[in-house]
Amino acid sequence: MRYSDDVIMDVRQANDIVDVIGEYVILKKKGTNYFGLCPFHGEKTPSFSVNREKQIFHCFGCGVGGGVFKFIELQESLSFTESLEFLANRINYKLPDKIVSQDDLIRQETKEKLWELHKAAARFFYECLVSDLGKPATDYLNMRGVSNAARIKFGIGYAPDSWNSLNDHLLKEGFPQELIAQSGLVKQGSSGKYYDRFRNRVMFPIIDISGHVIAFGGRRLSENKEEAKYLNSPDTEIFSKSYNPYNLNLARQGHPDEFILVEGYMDVISLYQAGFKNAIAACGTAFNEKHAGVIKRFTHNIIALFDSDNAGENAALKAIPVLKNAGINMKILQVPNAKDPDEYINNFGAEAFGKLIKTAVNPMLFRINVLKKQLVPDNPDSVILFTQKVTEILSETDNLSELDIYINTAIKGTPVSTESLRSDIRRIKGMTDDPSDNSRTYARQYKNTAASGAVEEAKSTLINIIANDKLLFQRLDGVFSKEEFDDDMYVRLFDIVERAHKKDAPITAADLLTLLEPENPEYVKRAEAVLWSQLPYTNADQRHSALLSAVKIIKTAHVDSLMRKTEDDELMSKLIDEKRNIENSLKALTI
Repeated sequence: MRYSDDVIMDVRQANDIVDVIGEYVILKKKGTNYFGLCPFHGEKTPSFSVNREKQIFHCFGCGVGGGVFKFIELQESLSFTESLEFLANRINYKLPDKIVSQDDLIRQETKEKLWELHKAAARFFYECLVSDLGKPATDYLNMRGVSNAARIKFGIGYAPDSWNSLNDHLLKEGFPQELIAQSGLVKQGSSGKYYDRFRNRVMFPIIDISGHVIAFGGRRLSENKEEAKYLNSPDTEIFSKSYNPYNLNLARQGHPDEFILVEGYMDVISLYQAGFKNAIAACGTAFNEKHAGVIKRFTHNIIALFDSDNAGENAALKAIPVLKNAGINMKILQVPNAKDPDEYINNFGAEAFGKLIKTAVNPMLFRINVLKKQLVPDNPDSVILFTQKVTEILSETDNLSELDIYINTAIKGTPVSTESLRSDIRRIKGMTDDPSDNSRTYARQYKNTAASGAVEEAKSTLINIIANDKLLFQRLDGVFSKEEFDDDMYVRLFDIVERAHKKDAPITAADLLTLLEPENPEYVKRAEAVLWSQLPYTNADQRHSALLSAVKIIKTAHVDSLMRKTEDDELMSKLIDEKRNIENSLKALTI
């Protein structure tokens, strides 16, 4: 259910951010802000700041920030709607009744029954593990070094080597056969009889962030290679392999700065036993956009730690664009002299792994290193292919200092020369081999970077000014169009300001963030940085002058962007005239 803007504002305005955060963090006032130790990353010197006037917070250490809803989302691991309901309950605010259909009621009732059934199944598997039946599983766990404490912590169990022991047990517990079948824990044979999906396997319960057992993964104990080594529950009403990373329920505790993404259940458990409690794994499927979306609720940093074989490399390469598109910072690590993290820790210990994890590299270096492993230096075709592929990778970056580092890494130990690689990169980027042209091109790149920074600052200035000055906002009518932002986030912020001014309602930075968040959570981090800044303008004249300058910069950048995109001569001529007339169009803003 999407609550109305009026309800959202009521709850937000009744929950002062300093009071709410003060219930979790010891805050001390310094100047206009309150400071404390950030609850989202470990620190000894307070860098977590809360601004009562703007009703927003920002950590200068880890970069997290937002309004009171965002704080509760992160602190309590809730969705936006859940955080709103949490804060409404805090102030005894009665939210509008949710309209729930009969189908929704039936679906919720089914979920609750399936949660209860999976809990009973987990208890059954654990009791089998600690009984005489569980010797094959305990032998395996002992061999893998899984302690009794870890077995209890992760709820590890054993599915007996029997066709229907779980099904019979659940029937005795009072669960109907239809519900047991719906759980995916049993299958129906051609004869119509039901048999257990998991047999003679070590069982790993998959638990959601609310603590419900929602599925299982089972590790084969027999030597029958025709059976899948790992078998997982199918997707059900309460479980989706694409939405439920393994161990997220434990990894999120303590608000880690980053998660370690590994391939399997045993990797997670081995890392946990070694003191690295922030490891997660995909559940029987390739890591995908849905996993990334779930993870982003809890951290923006991932260390991808896959097996050191070709399959592990390919998994890491596939994860790179997924995490990049989700806005998650990624580093990649492969363990040397071991096939996976579990084997590495068993062989070399937790301290060695702690040092190793600090050597994780960024995706660019990882991709280069993968290519170098495939290179056959004395094979011309291999060298040509390597040069083509590494050039494509290197051409993705515009950071010149980073490019130098990547080029040096790429050519080290290869017959490829620095100049030939640079020449290929220049060709892809549309440069020439003339050094003077090249210098001018690099200069233009720096200029464009600086210019884009000025445009971003102008957009930020405009939004901050019009949010706090209704008269100046009204002066923009007929002079500035929100589409000239060329950025949907700013368009949305502009719409929110416009709606507020039409209602004659005061609007704070927190209001902008709050109303922006339900529409698109991806924009919130960017908007928070925009709205945290304190404008230096102390009077109306200064604000007016700054607005005039900002509008001019934004309009010019908008026309320049259209000119770069068009190949129509007639349109180009019109755009040139429009650019020349920007000064005249701003006369309506002049006092």
